[in-house]
Amino acid sequence: MFDRVDDDSSDSEERTRSFAEMGLPREILLGVSELGYAAPTPIQAKVIPLALERKDLCASAPTGSGKTAAFGIPLLANGSGVVLEPTRELASQCVEMLRKIGECSKSTTFCLVVGGSDLRAQEAQLRRRPDIVVGTPGRLLDVATNTHGVVLEGMLVLDEADRLLELGFEDQVRDLIGFVKRSQTLLFSATFGPRVEALASLSLRKPVVRVKVASRIRLTEDFVRITDPASREAALVAILGRTLAAEKTVVFFDTKKDCERVARVLRAMDVPAVELHGNLPQARRTANLKAFSAEKGLVLLATDVAARGLDVSAVKAVVNYEMPSVTTYVHRVGRTARAGRTGAAVTFVSEKRRLALKEYLRSRQAEADAGGPSSSDLRRRSVPASVIAELKEKINSKSEEIRTMEKDEFATRMAEDALRETERAANLIAFKDEIESRPKRAAWWKTTTTAATKEEKKRADALPPKVRKRKKRDDDDDKDAPLVAEPSRKTSFEPVDDDDDHQKNDRRLKSSATSFTEFDPSRVNRRRRKKKRSQIEFKGSFKTKKRYKRRR
Repeated sequence: MFDRVDDDSSDSEERTRSFAEMGLPREILLGVSELGYAAPTPIQAKVIPLALERKDLCASAPTGSGKTAAFGIPLLANGSGVVLEPTRELASQCVEMLRKIGECSKSTTFCLVVGGSDLRAQEAQLRRRPDIVVGTPGRLLDVATNTHGVVLEGMLVLDEADRLLELGFEDQVRDLIGFVKRSQTLLFSATFGPRVEALASLSLRKPVVRVKVASRIRLTEDFVRITDPASREAALVAILGRTLAAEKTVVFFDTKKDCERVARVLRAMDVPAVELHGNLPQARRTANLKAFSAEKGLVLLATDVAARGLDVSAVKAVVNYEMPSVTTYVHRVGRTARAGRTGAAVTFVSEKRRLALKEYLRSRQAEADAGGPSSSDLRRRSVPASVIAELKEKINSKSEEIRTMEKDEFATRMAEDALRETERAANLIAFKDEIESRPKRAAWWKTTTTAATKEEKKRADALPPKVRKRKKRDDDDDKDAPLVAEPSRKTSFEPVDDDDDHQKNDRRLKSSATSFTEFDPSRVNRRRRKKKRSQIEFKGSFKTKKRYKRRR
């Protein structure tokens, strides 16, 4: 598939050059220097020259290696393009980075298209033909499909492609690949599985160059064994309050429920923390992320919405509340030790997640056997039992305060929802005429492989063979039968004497159906088959009739 594969080799240092030697426009060089970039990172040194040659690229590099600037600089040099990101936060961060790099170029316009923001404002911005569009696939496809005068063209960038597929955006990404009038395509992914390879073969055109950069991250990984689930919160408070005190730390959770519960516990224990998960409105998510970026001793409690791509400077440590899968773990710990800095990762491992830890250790061993560079040190860590017992007692003493917080949060959330619904109802009344005059939005999210279709097929496969065969025959008859629309007329609902007279039955059903809708011949077909079956099966003795019922 790839014409050439560039990876780390002995001449990697020769490839690392200054930005001035890459032939970049003067405005971009000024923006890069103002950001403090002295020399390009390995991924930037390899991707930027090839992208400036208008080649399609498939790049793989560890998190924190400068991928955003690697595609952002050629994108700004190209002048127009579309960037697809898996999450709103990552898209917002990407736009902010591009604006900083292109700050000296006043003529470049940007547009952010994500959910949780004003849809009409985004449509108006896209109609003004911005130079660079950054967005999430769902909202961008919705706006592009239902807005007249929208043109997406230029360089297409698929950032975090594996995450795009994991979040279920495969159909939307494929549709956008066909919608964008692209001059070249850049695909970035931390991992390459069969689905990512299939997406690369669909979106990239020859000559294609695959760029791989090995990991050289200085990371310390600690694993804490949790034998008692009730001691998990106390262990987290101990690590945050002692080892990682006054450090910028991100704590990852598998569920939003655990994230909200631990946030209340930390606030009760006087540990400053903010949340970032899907239950929060977009405005609060953005405010919490900005507060975490600005303050040093703040703890960010997040689900996997923050596990990919978010680049918050000076994150010293990452804590996993539970051992995740190998892929998720790699991206979570990638939030620290970025751009050559040092960092620490602490992971709680319960008995039921020991297999996940063993799988990660096997992958590390396989990487070492293949000659890959060592990117971190693994250590086993423990929290003293006396400390755990003391903190558990403190948490239990504040249980009433924690319950009060939960009730207050629930009341606040209900009040916000009620206010939002009230404003929505008022807007529906105030702008009723305008809303009704709008054209109906296309159902862009419907595909041939929806969950309902899969569930229906699964139920059909579970039917007995005879029932499945009869159902298929009925469906085929309904599919082949033509729809006949007859004019409405008065009908007679008098009983028909001769049950075998199909013509009378047809006329009666047609006239009764077409009085209010189109005639459906499938009703006639089913009625005929039912009568024929009853004549054949029920013609025998009473015993035959009972046996037929049992068989059905």
